[in-house]
Amino acid sequence: AVPEAFITAFDALTLQAGMRTGQTVLIHAVGSGVGTAALQWCKAIGATAIGTARTASKLERCKALGLDVVILVDGNAPKFAAEVKADIALDLVGGHYFGETVEAMAFGGTIMLVGLTAGITAEVNLRTILSQRLKVIGTTLRSRTLDQKIAVAEAFSQQVFPHLAAKRLQPVVDSVVPLTQIKEALNRLAANETFGKVVVTL
Repeated sequence: AVPEAFITAFDALTLQAGMRTGQTVLIHAVGSGVGTAALQWCKAIGATAIGTARTASKLERCKALGLDVVILVDGNAPKFAAEVKADIALDLVGGHYFGETVEAMAFGGTIMLVGLTAGITAEVNLRTILSQRLKVIGTTLRSRTLDQKIAVAEAFSQQVFPHLAAKRLQPVVDSVVPLTQIKEALNRLAANETFGKVVVTL
């Protein structure tokens, strides 16, 4: 629950987007494993965290982790740009969220596209990207070389691990299931019933 969630969040927000104290960060799917990790890392750095989710209960649980602004969205037609001006967006869903995310960015903002659970295509107003001087960065850890992965892990060890060791950051584990129950676990994920990471044991 720590490596995948926290390293993904740290790499996207800090190493690539350059998150700093005082910035505003929009986190889609804030109740997911990476979302809850990103939320906690924002608070550790001193950034304001805005989170979207499709269920009110997840947003309430995220408030206990320090979420500053909650936005309940309709998964079929998400609308949030009118409520947000984010310096950084951690987009874990893509698809039809992406156009709205572009409109939710502050001038010079950075969108980190990390996931595509809402789909691989999007309708986007390209003029907004130009006029607002936005940066859009697509990222995944899986496709990197071993040396690149080692560099990320070393930076994580230096900057994030002390917070984990002191329990200022803690992984959010929805459930621990044996590999024999992986189908049921995937069904719960697909139905948006989980909060945090599902950990599979062998």
